[in-house]
Amino acid sequence: MLAGMIGELCNMSGFARAPDWLNSQLGAVLSAVILGLALINKLSTEKDKRITAQALSLEYLKDFERNFNLSPIGLFSVSSTGHLRLFNPSFREMFNLTVDTRTHQPHVDQLLGIGAHSLLDEASRSSNPNLELEIGSQSWYFVRINSRDGDTLEGSIQDITAKKVAERQLRNLVDHDHLTGLLNRRGLENAVRKATEEVSTRVACAIAHIDIDRFKLFNDLHGFGTGDLLLQQVAQRISNVSRSRDSVARVADSFVVVLHDCSEAAAASAMERVREAITSERFDINGKALNITVSIGVVALDQSMGYADVTAAAGRACSEAKARGRNCVVRLNEHDATLRSHLEELRVVADLQQRIPTDRYFLEFQPIVALQSPQSSLSYEVLIRMRAEDGTVLPPARFIGAAERHGLMSQIDRWVLRSTLEWLDTHPEHRERLAFATINLSGASLNDKRFVDDAFALMADHPLSVAKMCFEITESVALHDMGSTRRFADRVRMHGSKLALDDFGAGYTSFNYLKEIPADFIKIDGSFVKDINRDPANFSITRTIVELTHELGMRSIAEWAETPDTIASLIDLDVDFGQGFGLVRPIAPELVTSALSGGALIQDPQVLKLLEEGPRRSITSSKVRALRSVSR
Repeated sequence: MLAGMIGELCNMSGFARAPDWLNSQLGAVLSAVILGLALINKLSTEKDKRITAQALSLEYLKDFERNFNLSPIGLFSVSSTGHLRLFNPSFREMFNLTVDTRTHQPHVDQLLGIGAHSLLDEASRSSNPNLELEIGSQSWYFVRINSRDGDTLEGSIQDITAKKVAERQLRNLVDHDHLTGLLNRRGLENAVRKATEEVSTRVACAIAHIDIDRFKLFNDLHGFGTGDLLLQQVAQRISNVSRSRDSVARVADSFVVVLHDCSEAAAASAMERVREAITSERFDINGKALNITVSIGVVALDQSMGYADVTAAAGRACSEAKARGRNCVVRLNEHDATLRSHLEELRVVADLQQRIPTDRYFLEFQPIVALQSPQSSLSYEVLIRMRAEDGTVLPPARFIGAAERHGLMSQIDRWVLRSTLEWLDTHPEHRERLAFATINLSGASLNDKRFVDDAFALMADHPLSVAKMCFEITESVALHDMGSTRRFADRVRMHGSKLALDDFGAGYTSFNYLKEIPADFIKIDGSFVKDINRDPANFSITRTIVELTHELGMRSIAEWAETPDTIASLIDLDVDFGQGFGLVRPIAPELVTSALSGGALIQDPQVLKLLEEGPRRSITSSKVRALRSVSR
């Protein structure tokens, strides 16, 4: 058309003459032909694109259908009325559907529970499109609303029942025992905490500790597999006779029952039923008929008792049942001296487990008097004392025994050593007058490498005071590990300190080891000394020990010098030092500071007179003969 227009203009202007056959009519025809060809080409191109797009759409539709049908997740579409419009095979299989949505559309509430459609609709309108729906008590489903088109909801659903069951089992294992299904230690702590809260509201509760008698022997004879089966059956019998509101737990090879809303007497009766249920009928395990008995301890809960106190008290009651012959129920309460002593020990141990506070612990010194020349020297044994919360002083045997049973003696020995060295450094004038100060080291401390290293590090920091120290080692500890004792003794001597063998003759004596350990003092066991005037054997043994000590170049110290008669005999036997209430009781360090000698601290005039008179060795043999005649 453009070419025709240009040609026509040129022809009319005379610029160029076209042939006669090339006129406007021919140009119009040619233009129409060319335009038609262009339109044909355009239509053909659009048709090809449409066909290609249709093929691609069909391919996408097939892919979608394939993914829709093969998806392991249930896909569905719900109408505004809550009826299913569309769902995939996974959804069909999940709910075992056999209906055809073209003829019957099941309602979503029939599949997911009453009110499910309302929940789905609410989720589609909120910011959280996820739902977890529980169907009955057996099935769990996770539903997500993917889109909303008008009143139609499209979403996905997964069966998470297996996951929920696994989670439930895991939660159960957190506070339940995998072997018996009973509560474990964590579950027991929660049960005790709940019972303690009930007690605070004046609801009586109790706890019982059940132990299978000689279970270790049972395991050794029959094997651990049989032992596990026995634990399972015992657990079942306990559960069968326990109330539904009670909490039953397995802790190691024992069982603990927390009895809620139950008086102490009722708890004892309930545990008697448990004992009868376990012991009245044999256990059939792997074809073996086995008879077992149990020991049970019952303790009433108190709101002031924590978990550790409660379980320890029940365990102590169970131990008491074993001590009374096993196969019985023992009930302990706050009126029982056994339980009071045990609970007090637990409180002491709890205090010891913390860093030892100086306001609760203090030192006392018990003078060691030179019997042959009481005014010549000043010596003493360093003793630790402990105050209770009310300010009263606890007997040493109570907290020392608790520390030994619970492995805390190293802490005490470390504190005593440090405190003694620091005290001597702050009293240099007294330190110059001091002959020696003894400290008793426990076997646990000597076998603790860390303690030994710490002790010698402390000694290195106090060189002047450590020269006045004398370390006491009990005879049984020395004999237990001669090599370690000898090495310790050598290191003590390198620092200028002395060594004493304590409780010599208390049943372990081997005179041969005296030459192996370079001791400076032998402390004669007090069991010989206290009866020295009534038992000729004790008198002779004491004399023999003293003579042997002197022959080996050592000096003797007699403990438990309690009476003037005993002190007189010790003087006659040429014992070097005496220690006991008959001479001087333990006193505060301040009272020792100004003393010039051990004899200056003696208050008993009769004892002072004996020390001034000195030994009467001529009567020693006659005294032995007199004792022998009395014993006959």
